[in-house]
Amino acid sequence: MTTKSLIGEVDQHRLMEYTSSIAQYERLSGTEDEMKAFEYIKETLESFGLFPNLVEQQAYISLPRSASLSCDSESFECITHSMAPSADRWNGRLIRVDAENLDERLPADRYESIALIDGIATPGVVRKIQNLGFIGCIFINTSLTYEMIVSPVWGTPTPEKLKDLPKIPVVSVNEETGKRLIELSEKVSFVEMTTRVETRVRPIPLLTVDIEPGKGDDTFLLFSGHVDSWHFGAMDNGTANATMLEVARIFSNKKDELSRTLRLAFWSGHSHGRYAGSAQYCDENWLELHNHCVGHVNIDSVGGKGASILSQANTMEEMKSVASSSVKKISGQDFEGKRYGKAGDQSFWGVGIPSLYMGLSEQPPSESDELDAREKMFGGGGKSAGFGWWWHTVEDTLDKIDPDNLKRDCEVYLDSISQIVCENKLPIDQAAAIDDILLGLNEWSLKAGNALDFEEIMSRLKKVKSLYQEATSNLSDQVFNQLAMRMSRKLVPFNYVADSRYEYDTLFALPKVPALMDFNRLVEMHKGNEDEFFLKTKLKRKMNELLHTVYELERDILFYYRSGENDEIT
Repeated sequence: MTTKSLIGEVDQHRLMEYTSSIAQYERLSGTEDEMKAFEYIKETLESFGLFPNLVEQQAYISLPRSASLSCDSESFECITHSMAPSADRWNGRLIRVDAENLDERLPADRYESIALIDGIATPGVVRKIQNLGFIGCIFINTSLTYEMIVSPVWGTPTPEKLKDLPKIPVVSVNEETGKRLIELSEKVSFVEMTTRVETRVRPIPLLTVDIEPGKGDDTFLLFSGHVDSWHFGAMDNGTANATMLEVARIFSNKKDELSRTLRLAFWSGHSHGRYAGSAQYCDENWLELHNHCVGHVNIDSVGGKGASILSQANTMEEMKSVASSSVKKISGQDFEGKRYGKAGDQSFWGVGIPSLYMGLSEQPPSESDELDAREKMFGGGGKSAGFGWWWHTVEDTLDKIDPDNLKRDCEVYLDSISQIVCENKLPIDQAAAIDDILLGLNEWSLKAGNALDFEEIMSRLKKVKSLYQEATSNLSDQVFNQLAMRMSRKLVPFNYVADSRYEYDTLFALPKVPALMDFNRLVEMHKGNEDEFFLKTKLKRKMNELLHTVYELERDILFYYRSGENDEIT
């Protein structure tokens, strides 16, 4: 099977048909219309001769239902957000807050006030506003209001994480309303908010299907995307579901050419449960994923009109060569890639599963020196500007889809997946993962100064890299794959997990080697006091944990190098 013949099977008409069939439903997590979309996906997979499994799982889901806002006898349209609390006639003085300077001096009466702030409603800003003492928050969006989830808690919360759920009501208004509220905030004005958010444990669907090889090992690649949506969600995430179906159709006829299983997973709970579906799946299948999953490919919001930038998609360094090859082959663009943020159903880092993609194609940045409000929201000013102005709004409809872009994106995914499931040797470069970790350790060492010694852990890790490169040049494909998977189980958490491998970090930015984030606090502390000593002790213990991981990596490589065989990853 050649790559050219494989991508030549992508059918643009089918892709648009799948998308329109899914995007006819407003797919709030756990609702009847969402289930209709899942049933359509199941029936389509069955038409390919596959045997999908559609089940329900329990998850903590939050559906915004209604919101109202008034100020000085004027009423304004607004929306509220997932995971924000409901509020009945919540009153407070309206105070304008600068999003860029949340730490500046604020009025003393903010403790009975509601903040008015530019931007989209994000967990980090909501938490800051809450911690500053405001009793509510109003976000000013663009001409459209953007549906958001404002909790940083990943998936269903444990008792310890309940305290991290938002405690203040949150609404968003459009730009025109925002201008009027700004005027009102310049005098002493009081606002009244009422919000209704339905938040509870409820059943949500999960659909999985395996495309198994005619012969091969017992490993699999996980290819996933969410079905739930805001409004009709044609791009987010109808096109992604369509791409998954087309990839399934093509590989359903190529089983004899697979070296390992391709497992597709269609999630709910992404938009309204902070990735509750994928997190629950991980919780229920942790050991199977640990023992048999070679990687995770995620897909979100592909095929948008104007989405011409493919070079900036997310990838872990060890998977970057896959994306570089596919993006160059299909689009002609040189792939640069970006480190993952904590988003996009990346629920499998604790297990130690390397990840490829989340979104793929993005809008180009503005050529204007002055970026408009939408591009500022989506990261304008860099090399790409996000998924498009219609993302998470009522405007995410079929007319925002470019069939040619959708076909192109499907071809990239198909080519990337084929590299992983059709080749005997896994395209995972653990030397690249180690280099990325070394960069992170170097950054922390510069920040730490003389507080702790990084020499031992960095020298040992460099030794591990050299040993890995020497060993893998002499291993069979089978043994290389076993070693690559075993190393992933240690390297991915090393580079992407701040706390426990069996929990989920909250949704805030994670640097390289996030277990050492407390160095940020240490450098700001008064030198020589007890608090500094206590924190240095904590960091030393974290360093010991990481050093032990490096020691285990060295032992793993030596074991595989010397024995040459190991049938089971434990």
